[in-house]
Amino acid sequence: SRAAPAPEYDDVLRPCRKPGVRARGFKWFDGQGGASVASENAALGNLSAWRAAHAAKLIVLERQGLAKLVSDRLKHLSSQRGVDAVPTHCRDASCAARVSAQRVTLDAGALETQLDAGVRRFSALLNWARAAAAFDDILYIAYGDLVADPERELRRAYRFLGVDEAWQANASVLTKSVSRPLAEVVANYGEVRAALLRTKWAGEVG
Repeated sequence: SRAAPAPEYDDVLRPCRKPGVRARGFKWFDGQGGASVASENAALGNLSAWRAAHAAKLIVLERQGLAKLVSDRLKHLSSQRGVDAVPTHCRDASCAARVSAQRVTLDAGALETQLDAGVRRFSALLNWARAAAAFDDILYIAYGDLVADPERELRRAYRFLGVDEAWQANASVLTKSVSRPLAEVVANYGEVRAALLRTKWAGEVG
């Protein structure tokens, strides 16, 4: 079957006037555009067919655990207050400081369920990626590795895309938004820690 029109994906293939651009792409989150890996659906089929038709490569970024929940909560705050108040991406230290100053409250009673659900979603995402693309067209990056050694992981990503020398021009474009310990970002960290210490997620709170 042929892929249905997908302008939200085709937009990235339009010619880019920036000098030196050799690769283009977009970020996709599970559920975006109605395409979810949780179950077979037409939107996911369209995305898979579009990827195959354009031989697009996949970079799968793994991020799970408590830090991911905090990041999601900050994105929710951004959608409520606006990106000027709570930016979703930062390019300098002053922007990162504004994000890092935010504090979030998590539902301690629901944390284990939410963390387990995150593992299932990522497992489903892996299954979809492996079915949608050939082995050589998928690169796996762990978020923790990216934070620990961004230069190394960016080299891997650009090499995978066939633009090995480009990493230097983009290595410092974005900066990590929240560098404070979670204990300083989660307003009810004591409650969260107590709840997780009784579960298999105890390592998330040391």
